[in-house]
Amino acid sequence: MQVVRTQEAPTKHRSGRLRLVAALAAVAIGTVACGSGSTGPTRETSAPAAGSETSAPAGASDPAMSVRVVEFKYDPAEIEVAAGDTVQWTNEDTVLHTVTSGSFEGRQNQADGLFDLELEKKGSTVTHRFTEPGTFTYFCTRHNVMNGTVRVTA
Repeated sequence: MQVVRTQEAPTKHRSGRLRLVAALAAVAIGTVACGSGSTGPTRETSAPAAGSETSAPAGASDPAMSVRVVEFKYDPAEIEVAAGDTVQWTNEDTVLHTVTSGSFEGRQNQADGLFDLELEKKGSTVTHRFTEPGTFTYFCTRHNVMNGTVRVTA
């Protein structure tokens, strides 16, 4: 009597393939979710321009205003602070966002180099101290529908 095994080999092979696909998917999702792959909750990616400064990690000074990043929006989107005040942004989403100064017109965002901060994961915070009066607009480089405004008074 001859035994023919038609199920075992394909099942093992298929199971191995499924594990490989699952592992590759996990790596791909992790790479997309982490963005640049940096670590730490607070990061400055460009030097601050005159009239502003990016502070140390959250908690280094009490912010005058807090902005939540939730459901792909800055909340509140428009705030007003006095010159010398610090604003804190907290990521309540599960994806990476940025707080990048510059203009936003439709889907054509243009960074101006004043500040460029990353909120890498849920719970991360960044702060920025506004030292000069003016109106400062910002946006998320990853989600061009996200934008906000900080009005700084003398």
